[in-house]
Amino acid sequence: VTEPLPLVMDASTGVEGGGIYARQVARGNCVLGGGQGFALDNARARPGQNAVVDILRQAVELYPFLEGAQAIRTWSGTEGYLPDRQPVIGHSSTQPGLLHAFGFAGAGFQIGPAVGQALTEIICCGASKTSLDAFSITRFHSISVA
Repeated sequence: VTEPLPLVMDASTGVEGGGIYARQVARGNCVLGGGQGFALDNARARPGQNAVVDILRQAVELYPFLEGAQAIRTWSGTEGYLPDRQPVIGHSSTQPGLLHAFGFAGAGFQIGPAVGQALTEIICCGASKTSLDAFSITRFHSISVA
């Protein structure tokens, strides 16, 4: 997160596959994201120094108004990826009436609205106009855990 700056951005932006996203809040701070941190233990993580520097460098290339801006805080969290790196969307295989929509690490902003539409269609009409078979939880039933 940068220090407050004059308002320039009015939309969230990002680079698909580029590991960076940015938005500016009403106060003027720019929230930048991307990179990879490291785990301290099972419950804590920290941003990697190189990742922070890379994000700031990329941000200035994409958003020149950030030149010279000071970063005032950083954080790190975890993203859970499924084995095929795709989300689970659709009916539970074990609990009737339960719909799944999870595992969006890295793609939630892009496909969230379409997933909401598909789930709304399932709830209101009994089925989605878009096939969700590729995202079924049952695709993992043959995977054994070692």
